[in-house]
Amino acid sequence: MVTYYRSAGNGNWSANATWLVSTDPSFTTPPGVAATFPPNYINSGGINIQSGHVVTVTTASSPLLIDQTVVNGTMVVNNSVSVDVNDGSGTDFTLNGTVNNNWNFYINPTSTGSLLFNANSVFSQIGSGGSTPYGSLVTWDPDATLMISGIGGGTAPGFSSTETYGNVEWDVTGQSTTVNLTGTLANIGVRFRIFVSGAGAFRFTGSGACQTFTIAIDILI
Repeated sequence: MVTYYRSAGNGNWSANATWLVSTDPSFTTPPGVAATFPPNYINSGGINIQSGHVVTVTTASSPLLIDQTVVNGTMVVNNSVSVDVNDGSGTDFTLNGTVNNNWNFYINPTSTGSLLFNANSVFSQIGSGGSTPYGSLVTWDPDATLMISGIGGGTAPGFSSTETYGNVEWDVTGQSTTVNLTGTLANIGVRFRIFVSGAGAFRFTGSGACQTFTIAIDILI
C-alpha cells in the first residue's frame, strides 16, 4: 500500500514528528497520522512540505534520496548535506516555495528525471562548496528565481548554456576571486541582477572571448 507524507510543522527531515502519513494523497480518508519513519524515495508515494513549514535536511539524513516531492513551504539543505532527486514517474521535484541549499542538490541519475520550478519559487544557493540543479531536466518558470550568494572563494555553480532560467540574482558578499562562467549562463527569461562586494570579478566568459547571451527584459549591475 502506497504511503504519502506531508509536513506537520517545522522540524528536521529525519524527525518522525515532522511528518504526517496517509494512504490517501489528499489526506482525507484516512486523515494523516504521525509518521513512524521519515520519508525517502523508497517508502513514499509522494512528499509535501506544506506552505508555512520549514523542513531542514541535516547530516542525520544525508545523503537523502527523494522523489515525487513538492515544496510549498521552505526546504533547507544544511552544510555538508546532499539531496539527490531520484528519477521516478512524472515530475520528480516541484518547487512552489523556497529551497535554501547550503551544499549539494543533485539529480540522480544525471541523465533522467524532471524538476519543475514554478512561478514565485526561489532556489537559493548559499553554500560555497555545493552544486545547484541545472540542465535540460530542470524547467524554470519565467517568474522563478535562482539566487547565488555562496561562492565567496570563487567556485562557480554549474550552469547550462542550453537552459533558460527565469530570474538570476548574483549577490555575493566578500567575493575574493574572479568567477568565470565560461559561457554556461547564456539564456535568462526575465532579468539578471548582479551585486558583488569584495576584490573579485564576475565574468560571463573568458577574457578576450566573445559570447552571445539573451536576457529578455533587463540586466541590473
